[in-house]
Amino acid sequence: MKFLKKLTVFCLVAIISSGFAACGEEKKPEPEPSSSQVSSSEPSIPQLSGPAGVEITPNVEKEKIWGGKAAEKITLGGGTEEYPYLIQTPAELAYAFSIGGGGAYYKLTSDIYLNDVSDDKWYEKKDVKSWYEKEFKGHIDGDGHCVYGVYFDSNKPPRFAGLICTFMGGSVKNLGVRKSRIIATMYAGGIVGMASGDDQKVFENCFADETVVSMYTQNGTNGAGGILGYAAGGGGTLKDPTIIFKNCYSKAKLGGYDTEYRLNGIIGTSWDCGYTMENCYSVGFAAYRGHSDRAASTILQDGTKADKVYKNIYNDLRGAANLEVMTKIETSKMNGAAAKSYFKGFDFEKVWETVSGGTPKLKIFKDIDGKNIKTPDAPTVQVVNKLFESGSGTKADPYVIINAQQFKNMMTANTADSYYKLGQDIYANNVNNRNWKTDKPEAWLRSGSFKGNFDGCGHSVYGLYVNEIPAEGAIVNGNTGLFPRVETTAVIRNVHLKESYICGKAYVGGIVGSVNGSPTEEKYALITGCTVDETVHLSGQTVGGILGGGHGGAAIAYCSFTGTIDEFTGGSMRGNGIVGDIWSKNYKLAECFTLGYTVYRGQFLPKVMGTVYSTEEQKGVLKMSSADILGAAAKTAMPGLNWSVWKISSGKNPIPALITEKNDYKF
Repeated sequence: MKFLKKLTVFCLVAIISSGFAACGEEKKPEPEPSSSQVSSSEPSIPQLSGPAGVEITPNVEKEKIWGGKAAEKITLGGGTEEYPYLIQTPAELAYAFSIGGGGAYYKLTSDIYLNDVSDDKWYEKKDVKSWYEKEFKGHIDGDGHCVYGVYFDSNKPPRFAGLICTFMGGSVKNLGVRKSRIIATMYAGGIVGMASGDDQKVFENCFADETVVSMYTQNGTNGAGGILGYAAGGGGTLKDPTIIFKNCYSKAKLGGYDTEYRLNGIIGTSWDCGYTMENCYSVGFAAYRGHSDRAASTILQDGTKADKVYKNIYNDLRGAANLEVMTKIETSKMNGAAAKSYFKGFDFEKVWETVSGGTPKLKIFKDIDGKNIKTPDAPTVQVVNKLFESGSGTKADPYVIINAQQFKNMMTANTADSYYKLGQDIYANNVNNRNWKTDKPEAWLRSGSFKGNFDGCGHSVYGLYVNEIPAEGAIVNGNTGLFPRVETTAVIRNVHLKESYICGKAYVGGIVGSVNGSPTEEKYALITGCTVDETVHLSGQTVGGILGGGHGGAAIAYCSFTGTIDEFTGGSMRGNGIVGDIWSKNYKLAECFTLGYTVYRGQFLPKVMGTVYSTEEQKGVLKMSSADILGAAAKTAMPGLNWSVWKISSGKNPIPALITEKNDYKF
């Protein structure tokens, strides 16, 4: 070890004297991250003017401002806890984020400017640069320095936004964020947008001051915080919590919907997460919100007393309620020397110091004075909560849906005689997070009956998640799918389901759970031009790749299923690639294919069946090999399909083109 220390010192001296690269291992950066595919409903974001008197150099030297690209490597340090990578420039910080942190240790040697924040409205400049949206795992020690100018475009915000958008594990210590504009559709935080996964995450000696705007734009179960937007899952115990907050504060300006529960200074919102919080305060907002046993720290659920989980938490908004432990202090008593008397438990000898004309600051930040800065009022989302993005619901002017919440709004509306269409791909959960299925994802709809006309316009829906225990024995009630249930008046076109996990109690279908109606009435819900691909898993009592089942009539054309199915009814053939178990005597199939499964339940032959393919033998079904239907080979393997409608891509299964009334299948 002594030898290593001497070697490191030698390398550092050589670098300083000669300017050559150091002996740390070189890592090649990944490509620049692309902007998020998920956009918000684009509410009007308030154009805040910058505060006067911010303690930064009025004109930062241009060479100190990030140019928008990552460095090729970090020249100093080794990435270990003892010898962290030393971040000297914004480009080196960008490098650390471009590789997702890699679990390494990093330390800032100076303040970092991601944008030129010297003007009041710096965020309106043409050359303003958006920050990285990647997951990060690792350890950052600010060493008493701050990051300025963290920015996300309000016209194209990511789902999660912060200096770290998605934090998968590690620590952030001795770091402040200032003069930043952090906008997300779902979760925004000054330091971290969303903390996810089971690995521990530590926030210590961190702050976001009143020059930081943190807000979310999309209505729903979302949130914004000064330090962390969303504490997601992970359980935890008092001995080993998932997230630790110690000596942190927020004065950030927060905005979004449902402000009573989802805008809070330290943690915007939390769900099923075991965290602890000690010696923290917030101004303008409560530190956190523990309105239920799942929104508060889950450590409380094992009988641990709340004052062991929350220690010395202060704010100027309100006192404790429900499962919370916090103390309200009048704003005037937070300022100056008086704070030492009211912030009981704070270490004013080693960690904190009082500020004349300001609230307590952390001593390690020597280059800022900590005085209160006059800023505009907290921003708000200044739009009415629209059920849909646009449209009037007529055939000529359908309602436009651009996010999962608007889709849910459709399923709870009176959809009879109404028209809807997708304006873009939508995400029910963040499927870019590799652990999304185990990280307490938001559950999809289990109710609602659709009666109208829906056109996906060729867009995809990602991240549907349902995890119920399927019943055994007799069929029970319950419908689950992109559309849990439809009536025989429904028309569903041109939508593709991907990256989803749906396990329901009874009827489960990739596109439709069940169709309601009379088994003998000649009325048909139309499902056409829809696919469910290999990234989708379906489970339940009665499962169909496209339609789970039901009693009403259905006409299914130009559809395919290539996912996986588990059915829990003892091998009674209620798990099939297109239709699970439909009791209607009036259902029709044509121009469909499935891999690995029979097409329908054998006892219920379709009334009308056109060309249908499967890898399994079944009456009326043409058999083909799954190896034969990739790319152009599909035309040879399935010659009976109408290849003026189906599209071929190299190395992929065929998908239907857009199906309109003009090219509907004529049963």
